[in-house]
Amino acid sequence: MFAIALSAFESRADCISPKNEEEVKSCISNDLVESDKKINEVYKDLMKALDTGAQDALRKQQRAWLKTRDAQCKLDSKESDRQKWLQRIMADSQKTLCVVRFTNKRVNELEAYKADVKSMPPTSDDYEASANKADYYEITSKKSHNKGKWYFEVKYNRARIAKKEGNVVLNIVTSSPELNTGNTIYVRRKEVYDDSYANVGIGVDLDNGKVYIRENGNWIATPGSAQGIDIKLGRAYVARLEASAALNELIEDKSIEVNFGTAQFAYSMPDGYLPFVSR
Repeated sequence: MFAIALSAFESRADCISPKNEEEVKSCISNDLVESDKKINEVYKDLMKALDTGAQDALRKQQRAWLKTRDAQCKLDSKESDRQKWLQRIMADSQKTLCVVRFTNKRVNELEAYKADVKSMPPTSDDYEASANKADYYEITSKKSHNKGKWYFEVKYNRARIAKKEGNVVLNIVTSSPELNTGNTIYVRRKEVYDDSYANVGIGVDLDNGKVYIRENGNWIATPGSAQGIDIKLGRAYVARLEASAALNELIEDKSIEVNFGTAQFAYSMPDGYLPFVSR
């Protein structure tokens, strides 16, 4: 395991209320750095408390975890410079979310072992078999489109998410095989939020190559204007929610609600747009 040097990624970003995408990326990077440091600390303390047999089992499990993480997150494990490795991850939002959630989950697992050193870690084979069987971290529309104008919404409650999962990143995007485009939400454990819902709407104009974002009914750029975010034409796009924490319970208790068009939207669709689920 390697510790990431924090100095290269320290940021002046306000991680309580990040103001733009760059500040969000800086905050996520800092979270990843702290998680990495925590893993090293807990792992070392745990190894000291285990007998020889348990130490060997933990080493095997740790190698299996790294192998599983790299495979699932599609990482290049050949990069020996930890800071360059992290920078490569942060350049890809999907890889960033994947590594953050794997790291946070692993910290929780090691903390549980540390709290009960008599419990033997499962073997590496057991870990690999169970690593991804229950939790899901993204919700993707069954429909994809390469032309037309489409709309979807995601409703979320920051207070409930923070209480249940702590620091969480949500990517509300339209996605092609090459690129995610949309809105990033950063929920902070230490922040005090009102117990209310926020709503993000995404308008995807595949006739003119633009994505438009609205927050609580207010458009950041008006659909049809040149101020939308540019996307490439001729690709198939889906609607997607990605998260750095497991979505199972957050969806079940309605802390997050995803609406691709199977229910009435909270806000009216722009003229000429259809629900993303439409043919």
